[in-house]
Amino acid sequence: MTLCVLFCCTACFDIQENLFLKKDGSGTFSFVVDMSQMKSMMAMFDDAGKAFSGKEDSQDKKNKSKKKSANDKLSSTFEITRRKLINTEGISNVKIIDDTTSYTFGIRFDFKNIAVLNEGMNKLFDDDTASDKKPITYFEFKDNQLTRLEALDSKSILGKSSSLTDNANEGNSENPLFKIDQLFGTVSYSTNYEFENKIASTKNESSLLSSNMQKVTLKVFPFASAKDSTKSKTSIGNTITFK
Repeated sequence: MTLCVLFCCTACFDIQENLFLKKDGSGTFSFVVDMSQMKSMMAMFDDAGKAFSGKEDSQDKKNKSKKKSANDKLSSTFEITRRKLINTEGISNVKIIDDTTSYTFGIRFDFKNIAVLNEGMNKLFDDDTASDKKPITYFEFKDNQLTRLEALDSKSILGKSSSLTDNANEGNSENPLFKIDQLFGTVSYSTNYEFENKIASTKNESSLLSSNMQKVTLKVFPFASAKDSTKSKTSIGNTITFK
């Protein structure tokens, strides 16, 4: 029963959108898939299985191999994005985040201005299956305000994370253990924004302002786009006004 409660009430992993913005409009952006909690749960299941059988069987070894392969696929996806970003004018210091110890994967880059940041995010969330690729504006920075528009393409993010379930469902396509669209109903999406400027106010009532008035955090759970669910969800949109 405890395990059921964990799966039903706790996010399997957290997707993080991190931004550090300087006074001149340049900064650093990172997109991270934090699966540390999933790692703990999977280890719990592994330990339970070993305790029951008294030894590690061939299936245990096979599962370990699949987990490693899934990590490799996720890292490869971000490597493809890295290659796109290094050829983008105004973007520099592009680095892959590949921490197999803490189970965190993603990408980080510096940007010259908000227009370049939007270009980089479009390449990050690029949907190769889309026939009509119109640029999306994620951030606007004007009149001493930073606005995060309500643009969150779950389809492209689902595609980047499909490796999390591909291997778990291998050999069981008719009755898969996990369906990626259902899995995202148990995933959280966090935005962590930090600034050189002091913050005067934030528009999103669900966001939290740090004591030094320079950091805004927000967590949406569960993560899903409007087309995925009719349930009311917290918006990631926000307007941050600086002093």
